[in-house]
Amino acid sequence: MVLYAPTWRGESVSQVTGDGAALLDIQQRLISLIDPDQYQVLIKPHPYTYRALSPEERESGRFIPQQVDANELFSLVDILISDYSSIYLDFLITGRPVLFYLPDQETYLADRGVYFDLDELPGPVTHRLEKLAQWIKDIDSVADSYAHRYRETRQWACARDDGKASERVARAVFGGVSDGVVDDFLTRAPIRLLFYVSSFGANGVSSAFRALLSMLDRTKYDITVYGLLSDEVGRRNFDELQDVRSMPRFGAFTMTAREAKAVEYYSRYAADGPLFKLFNAEEPLRRDYRRSFGDAAFDYVIDFSGYGTLFPGTFRYGAGEAKRIIWQHNDLAADIQNRGKRKLKKYSVVNTSLTGLRDTYGAFDKVVSCGEHVMEVNREKLSTPSTYDKFTFVNNVIEVERVRALLEEEPEYKVDGHLVAAVAGPAGARRLTLVPNTPPAPESGLPFITFVTLGRLSPEKNQANLIKAFGLFLQEYPNARLYILGGGDLDRSLKGLASSLGIAELVSLPGHLRNPFMLAKHCDCFLLPSRYEGFGLVVPEMRMLRKPIILSRFDAAPSVSIPGGQYEIGFEVEDILGGLRAYAKGDVPGDYEFDVDGYNEAAYQQFEQMLESLDGSS
Repeated sequence: MVLYAPTWRGESVSQVTGDGAALLDIQQRLISLIDPDQYQVLIKPHPYTYRALSPEERESGRFIPQQVDANELFSLVDILISDYSSIYLDFLITGRPVLFYLPDQETYLADRGVYFDLDELPGPVTHRLEKLAQWIKDIDSVADSYAHRYRETRQWACARDDGKASERVARAVFGGVSDGVVDDFLTRAPIRLLFYVSSFGANGVSSAFRALLSMLDRTKYDITVYGLLSDEVGRRNFDELQDVRSMPRFGAFTMTAREAKAVEYYSRYAADGPLFKLFNAEEPLRRDYRRSFGDAAFDYVIDFSGYGTLFPGTFRYGAGEAKRIIWQHNDLAADIQNRGKRKLKKYSVVNTSLTGLRDTYGAFDKVVSCGEHVMEVNREKLSTPSTYDKFTFVNNVIEVERVRALLEEEPEYKVDGHLVAAVAGPAGARRLTLVPNTPPAPESGLPFITFVTLGRLSPEKNQANLIKAFGLFLQEYPNARLYILGGGDLDRSLKGLASSLGIAELVSLPGHLRNPFMLAKHCDCFLLPSRYEGFGLVVPEMRMLRKPIILSRFDAAPSVSIPGGQYEIGFEVEDILGGLRAYAKGDVPGDYEFDVDGYNEAAYQQFEQMLESLDGSS
């Protein structure tokens, strides 16, 4: 009996390729090379692959169903053929031979990699079915030649496989008897961090978190990341986490009808307001924390989402002796009171109040803004006498290596003067869009000028006034284009505005690009006309491109400003028009110096010092 049990293929666990025909082709070709009267070849797809098969393929009887336990199946198998799957480790307990068939070795190793070097495997490796068939027919000799490596691998992989593992675990968990249980197999870093990142979607908060995570010393910090899987972008972000303990949140709060009302009240007012004693959410919030983390102990719990009160409430009541830290990524009072934004579907469900935020901050040890100047704004609007000294700041870190890698990319091709860009879509899908990149009015004799802005399409980003100002600018400088890169609820209305002004062909809104830097680096000048920002992380990112920058005077703008490194404007149409004219006249500086690595190191030290301040060690 020969069992072929390969691992899954695809871009991620949410995008698995279920190619039943390819598996059957391998089976039939192998059977044709051996004696079918002497060997039977079965296929057991990986569970992810099995679920991706068509209903007809699953019902065909040609694939071992997912419900069949592989360990029970092993008792019937004489030879296992696998690839990069860990299933061979379970099979070693039988003492029977393993062969490795890797037809896509080069691409698989480049895309996903493996845990062990191929020359460490307890059996021979090939990409040719002919070689595989030869080994099957001479299996005793093959097994003898790999006996030493097989024995070594089995010794460390199956040392405790004596049929009593569950009994030992039960005794250790419920009886406190740890004999025969390995309880020190992880070398845990001394400082335990728990981060909550909410949806972990396509936004600046996620970028800032990934950047911070990339700088954290794994020998110093044991890191757990907890968050929601609300969309495919969030799923991919979780899939790409490295060297951390990732814990996507599953399920909902477990609570009675009365507790549900209390949690709903808490999500708006936290533990304040006139009805808190009637609707006390402490018990369901504590219960939810325990549902997720059990008795796990952390030194610091950090709500990096920065906007609500509900999940901070689980930290508030459930995190025991841990130091509690909550982040602020924006001028929160302005954001909550932004009526235009709250009318949008995505934000209409947000019911956090300023009362709830103020009360929440009282339960945390540090309230951390993403920049010094937005900290001053938030402290003025949201602190109380008892929380004033808790407010501090840690500048956002830049994903330097990611930005540098994206800057190296170029469009694979151009079509009639258009750049071809990949737009991120749902379920990880991508579509290609044409972005015009040619002078619209060369006959004017004026230089071709391209402006770019980057950010979520949202009222506070002030893109509508930018479009209006650009329409007026075109009357004086018709040989110009504007690129507004980002996705959001205002996409249709902004395109409609450009169309109503007769400039739709000159204002490009391609959506949320997979690589906006590929397009931005070809533009002449970057603008950020926002009415408010938490930090404006895109500004230092654009400084990596050495772009001239036109920057509005939002409260936090000084945090991303450098001497002689930007041209400042107001928020209204005439203010923005003045900035566009200034660039055309050569008045927007572009010869500044920016040390991105030095900037990142300084920001990281702020994070470390913030943690140390909670221990009284600095």
